[in-house]
Parts: sequence; structure tokens; C-alpha cells
Amino acid sequence: MPACRRTRWGRRSGPVLRKVVALEPGNIRARTLLGDALRAQDREEAAAEQFATVTSSDPASARAWLGLGRSYEALARRAFARLEQLPDGSTYAALLRADVLAASANLQGAIELYRQVLERSPALHPAREELAIVLERAGDEAGAAEERKRLNQSCERQRVTTAACEFRAGRHAAVVRLLQGSRGAASSYWLARAYNELARDAFNHLAALPPSPELHQFRAGMLRDRGKHLEAAEELRLASEMVPGDLVLQQERARALLDAKSFDEAIRLLEPLAARMPSADTLFLLGDALLISGKPAEALPKLKAVVARVPGFLPAHAALGRAYIETGDARSAIAHLEAALKVDEDGSVHYQLARAYQATGRMAMAKRMLEKYAAIEKARRNH
Repeated sequence: MPACRRTRWGRRSGPVLRKVVALEPGNIRARTLLGDALRAQDREEAAAEQFATVTSSDPASARAWLGLGRSYEALARRAFARLEQLPDGSTYAALLRADVLAASANLQGAIELYRQVLERSPALHPAREELAIVLERAGDEAGAAEERKRLNQSCERQRVTTAACEFRAGRHAAVVRLLQGSRGAASSYWLARAYNELARDAFNHLAALPPSPELHQFRAGMLRDRGKHLEAAEELRLASEMVPGDLVLQQERARALLDAKSFDEAIRLLEPLAARMPSADTLFLLGDALLISGKPAEALPKLKAVVARVPGFLPAHAALGRAYIETGDARSAIAHLEAALKVDEDGSVHYQLARAYQATGRMAMAKRMLEKYAAIEKARRNH
């Protein structure tokens, strides 16, 4: 969903829901909706507080556990993104990547990366601690013992060191309380890890509940992250069957079908959905699916409507530009493709713009775009 639409929804509903929650603190439904509204505004910390309150009062609320897990996931991503931008963050970012490899049972990859980190920063205790743990898991008892010898085991009363100790003790919420507002590399590293563990805990609670639409949504997300888009679409079908009137769930399923390249099935789902919920994001999905399926004339009005409603939605400009080219109107395509160059990750927009320039006689511009397209392709191959 375009972020602007989610944020507008959150702005509209948030103040009303806050008033309801202030007047009725025990109103679980209002508090859950407020959590959703805060997530729509990307206010994940505040959303997590609302969802956590709901789960404390109603541990059987699948929707709250799902919202809580997703809020924590977003906060973990934010901490990692901050880490990568810090001048001294690259070492901790590499450490976090090693942690991910270890968690996914890629022990050899994790060991190699931990050792690379320690070559750069021999005094980085978390890397040595994790290396010892992974060596032990890999059956290298002697190696693990050697790494532990090198460790300073003291837990000094410093914020980050204390956070490490709290994390080791499994008190992940305490890590967040301790480091909230901190922006250093070490703090961001421990916050990312703590939020990841809190998200895992929330999803484990969700998985322990009886089957629910939220559980199927969670499974769909896991499958999507592993590139299993068709299986994700099936989970979302099961979720939709449990709440047939939930149009957003149907839209999620359509998106999964598009990711799975099941375009015809996605179009069959999206056409009636667009009639019932003609939002910009639904129309974009339908227009893009029609375009990819070789129906640019049918895609054109849908994509024009999206751009008219959300002028800053650049992927829609890219799709509309291509639709204009495919319907023989290269002149109209140019402005949309030029706008979409900012989001061209694979070079396709440069290529389409070169086609549009060629068709309108602007050969020098076409050559320049093809050169940039070739450079992007070369960089992708070498990545």
C-alpha cells in the first residue's frame, strides 16, 4: 500500500481513537484499532505500547499479537538502518549479519563473519561471545573454550554493557527500556537484537493460538520472506475465507499472486475487488497486472487514475509510462518515465525511456539512457 495512504488513514482515525482510549482504558477494540492507526503513521513504538497493553488484558487476541510482532520487526529494521548510517556502525552491522546467519543455522558462514569482525575489532566482546557460542554449536569445544578465555566476563555498570547482560539474561524489554533514545552503534546493535527477540516472542504467542486470519497472515509473511509467494497466497486465501468481507486481505492475496507471477489469477481477484474498493493501491495492482499480461489498453485508465490521485507514487508513473509506449503514445510516456527514474533499481525505466526518446526522434537522449541502462545492468551482474 502506498505509504501516503496508510499515513492519511492513521491521521484521520488516530485522534478519535486516542480520545476513546482515554475515556475507556479497558476498551480492547479501540486500543487495538489505535495500535493499527499508529502503525499506519509509522509510530511503531507507540503502536507497540498499545498492542502490548491489549495482549496483557487479552492474551487470546491474535490481532494484537500480530500487530505487536510487526511493530517490533519495524523497530528492529529501523535500529539496523540507523546502525548502517553511523560512521562507526559498519562493524556492528557486520556483527548483526553474523547473528542472523547463526540464527538461521548457517554456522560456518556465521563463524567466518564473526572472525572477520574480530580481526577489525578484537575488543568487541559481543562478537567473541557469539563466536564461542556458535563454535560450541558446531562441535568445536576447544575453539569455543579458547574464545571464552579471551573474554572479559565482567558486567560493568555502563549502559551498553548492562544492556548486553540484560540481553544475555533474556530480559529483552529491559534492553529497550535501558537504551531507548540512545543512538550510538553499540546501542543500536543491542536494540536491533532485542526488538528482533521481542518480535519472535510475539509471533510465538500468535502461533500458539487457535487458527485465525492473523495466524495465516503471519505464515504468509514468513513464506513471502523466503520467496514462496504462491504458498503465501494460499495462506492468505485461507485467511480470507475466515473473514470473507475483509477487502484488505484480498488485496494482500492479490499482491502475493502477482509476486508469484500468477497474473491471470491475480486479475480475476483484482477486477471485482477494484469495483468494491477502488483505492489507488488496488487500481495500481490491477493496472500493473494487466500491463504485464499484455493488456496495456486496459491498464491505461487504471494507472492514469492512480497517478491523478497520488501524484508522488513513482512506481505508478513507471507503469503508466510503459503503458503509453505499448499503446503507441511515446510522447505522453516521457514525463512519467522521467519522473520514475528516481526509483529505477533494475534499469527498466531507463530502457523504456530510451524507447520513448527513440520513438519521438530524440536520438541523443535515447543513446544516453541506453548507456545508463547498460551501466545499471553491468553493476547488477557484478553485485
